[in-house]
Amino acid sequence: MALYVSPWRSVAVLLSLCLASSVSFFLTTNFAVWAFDGIYSHDLAGLTACYVAALPFFKNTIIGDLFWTCALFGGYQLLGMRLATPGEGRATGTAA
Repeated sequence: MALYVSPWRSVAVLLSLCLASSVSFFLTTNFAVWAFDGIYSHDLAGLTACYVAALPFFKNTIIGDLFWTCALFGGYQLLGMRLATPGEGRATGTAA
């Protein structure tokens, strides 16, 4: 399992996935508001107005997602380092 997870544990990958999820959430939820609610006209101008009206909330979505990504993954990493037994870690050298 550790070999499967290890490529996904870099900071750059986590941050890019966090930002991608924020953008995905923004696009899908605001599209749903435009499509299923009667607030905006059902044309390109209405869709654009819906996305523009949601931009102030997008900043808070990104900030919240970045905070919780850092808190959860950083906390997990700190807890793992804190609970690690001295001398225990990744094996170095050749396997017997």
